[in-house]
Amino acid sequence: MIRQSKLVGLLAVVMLVAAGCGGNSPTAVDKGSAQPAAKNVTLKYLSAQDNFNPDEDYTRNQIKELLGVELVSSMGNEPDKVNLILSSGQDIDMINMSASTRNALGSYIKNGAIQPLGELIDQYGPNLKQAFSKEVWDMVSSDGKIYALPTTNYAAITEGIVIREDWLKKLGLPVPTTIDEFYQTLRAFKEKDPGGAGSKLIPFAMTGASSWLNANGLAQSFGLGKNPTALIEKDGQIKSGMELPGSKEYLTFLNKLYDEKLLDADFPVLKLDKLIEKIGTGVVGAAVLSCWDSAAQKALQATVPGSRLIFLAPLKGADGSQRIQNTDGLYNYLIVPKTSNKAADVVRYANAFLDPNNYKKLILGEEGVTYKVEGGKYYPVFPAFDKLNKGVSSIRSTNPKCIRRFSEPGLAKRRKWAKCGMTSTKRTASSHTATSSILRR
Repeated sequence: MIRQSKLVGLLAVVMLVAAGCGGNSPTAVDKGSAQPAAKNVTLKYLSAQDNFNPDEDYTRNQIKELLGVELVSSMGNEPDKVNLILSSGQDIDMINMSASTRNALGSYIKNGAIQPLGELIDQYGPNLKQAFSKEVWDMVSSDGKIYALPTTNYAAITEGIVIREDWLKKLGLPVPTTIDEFYQTLRAFKEKDPGGAGSKLIPFAMTGASSWLNANGLAQSFGLGKNPTALIEKDGQIKSGMELPGSKEYLTFLNKLYDEKLLDADFPVLKLDKLIEKIGTGVVGAAVLSCWDSAAQKALQATVPGSRLIFLAPLKGADGSQRIQNTDGLYNYLIVPKTSNKAADVVRYANAFLDPNNYKKLILGEEGVTYKVEGGKYYPVFPAFDKLNKGVSSIRSTNPKCIRRFSEPGLAKRRKWAKCGMTSTKRTASSHTATSSILRR
């Protein structure tokens, strides 16, 4: 939830069709001074894959009605596909890319495959210019020229280790705070089986190779980032975790859990959907989970009434320090292929989306219908609010401390959460995101 005075700045970005969760919010635009989007414009948009029909998206229709922009959306922005589109001159006006592919941005610029947007932003994007700092614009610039519209993440902890609090209470165990306490807790789960899972019991579960052994809040206890391959600053230098002794120690610890059958036997090949499914059956004692994966909690409570997952604080390392990675920095970026003749329309659309009145209506809907305001904070009204929120991560968190981020209007309306405990029944509706609410996936 966020205060009314900052509701609109959040987004910033523009990205035109949005999704998500996130870091430092862009500066709010106090006045609706943005130039309007060109009316009766059609923009062809490519984003990441999702599991709904964008042509039937509620926000897409609102964008058409409110801004006069028809979004023709398609999904699948894998690097090879994008390279083919850019090299063959296919008819696409804007492409939303993950920050994980930012190295490709340099290649696109070098090859002249995308258009510079700086002059158009100066002319048509006052809201965009206010939304981002120079540091953020530099992330999508080369030789002083801006080549993309950024989507930034908010600074928040969105993933970590969850544990069955009801199991801890049943066994009279404290919440573990160190690596050894966590290990001893898993042993107690295996030996005493507080959930009566029998042979199906899984003391600890996490995704394996598909997540690079990511365990935020645990891996850092060994002097790493959130996984062994993550880059961290060490002694004034940027190093890969694979160069550090903690990498071997972390892998040794996981191997120990695996050998003692404390770690899920399917761990090496386990993917997120199956992890959530297993947690939902009530047989998992602890797991590495994201706060937006509240589908796991919902399924668990349906299976085991009275059950409760809580997030652990970062486990203490040998030196007593606690570290965990938050979300921040560049999340996505939007590019305009050189073959599009609608670069100005893309900028004007993104800018108009950020107009305070437009933004509130497109992201939150109608006061008293899809959301309500209490004490200067925004809360969703269910089920009416659900039409503004869908996609692969369309699940409801149940913690009033969660900060919801919306993005991808007209394409994937997904919600992700920050600072979630997934336990209470009061839900907050905040547009805290930085840049994405327009275009992010």
